[in-house]
Amino acid sequence: MGNNKGEAEVAGLKASLYYDSGQTQTYIRGSGLRFFGSADRFVDIDYREEVWMDMGLPSGDMWLNDNPYTMRVKGGVKVDKLTADEVETTGAVLCGGSMDWSGNTLKSFGKYKNARGYGIPRAEYDNSKKVFVVYHSIGHTNYVPMITATAGSWADLPHVVGVNAYSFEIAFINSSNERNQWSFNYTCFKAD
Repeated sequence: MGNNKGEAEVAGLKASLYYDSGQTQTYIRGSGLRFFGSADRFVDIDYREEVWMDMGLPSGDMWLNDNPYTMRVKGGVKVDKLTADEVETTGAVLCGGSMDWSGNTLKSFGKYKNARGYGIPRAEYDNSKKVFVVYHSIGHTNYVPMITATAGSWADLPHVVGVNAYSFEIAFINSSNERNQWSFNYTCFKAD
């Protein structure tokens, strides 16, 4: 820098620091956005795959790491009238229902409960394979169907024997490897 009559010029300096200015702030960038109320109340949405993180070392060194979150909320969240139909994160309920022994729908719920191309939930018993085929409109295989028998022999256990984009198959199999036809409830959860 030298002596320039009390003046200095600095080029290429870049600094970043989180601070609480006492004012609410909103930032919108290509990598996400931030709604900042204070250091203990903010919402971050960050699409970057990697972020610089303080590893808590005495030297204060920062390391480039995988971004552990897409959205972070500090200060609590209150969501009013938000249904599971609107939330599709891992573990979210996609659809479910209660079916009788012949595949008739007794009750159903969820955004994807209706069979693709139909305005109603649908299931049928395939006598040749001795399985129930439960139709839906999920559209991918990234889900887990959970089945509970609602009637039948204690030894006939429900097994999911096929998962497809628009249906899944259930077989009730006993210890003698015989397949039977019983009523059941099902719920499909979104997987990772």
